[in-house]
Amino acid sequence: MKPATATERFSEVSTKLKRVRALLDEADIDGFVFATQGGVAWLTAGLEDVIIRGADPGFVWVLVTREEATIFTTNIEGPRILVEEGIEALGFEVIQTPWTTDAWTAPINARCHAERLGNDGAGPGRSLATELSRLRVDLTEQEQERLREIGRDACVAVETAMCNLSPGATERVLAAEIAYGLELVGIVPSVLLVGSDDRRFRFRHPTISDQSIERTALAVLVGVRDGLNIALSRSVAFAGVEEHLLSRHEVAARVEAAEMAATRPGATWGEALEAGITAYAENGFPGEWRHHYQGGAVGYAPREFTPGPLEAPNAWTSVEVQVGNAGAWNPTVQGAKSEDTFIVGREGPELITNSDSWPSIAVDVGGLTLYRPSILILD
Repeated sequence: MKPATATERFSEVSTKLKRVRALLDEADIDGFVFATQGGVAWLTAGLEDVIIRGADPGFVWVLVTREEATIFTTNIEGPRILVEEGIEALGFEVIQTPWTTDAWTAPINARCHAERLGNDGAGPGRSLATELSRLRVDLTEQEQERLREIGRDACVAVETAMCNLSPGATERVLAAEIAYGLELVGIVPSVLLVGSDDRRFRFRHPTISDQSIERTALAVLVGVRDGLNIALSRSVAFAGVEEHLLSRHEVAARVEAAEMAATRPGATWGEALEAGITAYAENGFPGEWRHHYQGGAVGYAPREFTPGPLEAPNAWTSVEVQVGNAGAWNPTVQGAKSEDTFIVGREGPELITNSDSWPSIAVDVGGLTLYRPSILILD
């Protein structure tokens, strides 16, 4: 993992501050509060506030006004942030308050009245989380490179653990092996699911159990590093795997490929979702998409947003796909799932959670040939 240079981080933070200050004008407010872990990581180009993993609001808040960018934290976190994060060199003032105080609402309000504040989903002011998501999905070049590195590292951790799986191991053991590999490279598994044998057919979200793995296993991951999220799923089976699982997995792969190919510049996220819905029907599973959400844009949340279908559109259905957006579609066909993270390019999706060592299915769609992971058959 190559750390960003101070110059790279300063440049990225400057870009983010310009975006936020433009939002202040657009929303007619005087300040914006970042209190979620993802929001703080985005603005600071990677400061991770993971004392309580995945908990919002976190232990670090940031107030951005037209003139200043101020970090508020406790006297517990402040020393580490100042020493290890180099945050002052990025242009932030750091204010530490005693841990006995009631968060930082009062000192923030002393600088900017709550009625004139927006926030990222937590903290004082009114939530502008939707508006912020629109800013965050426009990944900088530095963010795209970090995402590629996270994708490679996460892929190795998941695939290594699954390649070493033996019959009779429990789902919990497999999850522990995956988590071990992730921790070695600094990735936090915010979502880690393992479903084996009958459980993968019965539940779309198989939380980890003590069931022994005798025939097959599905592992699902959302991993976070530097605030950025990646997602992938992998399946393995021992000799004698059921034919209906193989055929369902191929359908899921074809659906995901259709969604990926349709996630192209100028199209909308809703149109990409619709391509998947059509692929379900063309492959003999009309309506299967209704049993599990299909995914969407990735960034500083497991999904920055999930577009609704054209028959029931939401705020994200008509949002246009841009070069540099990242996405992860995750179609399921009862028992089977296909999922990887990609960056939108001008010529097609750039897959960033794939390896050459895993068997794949070639899918021709939209003038592209996309290789989707198949089920690895273990001896």
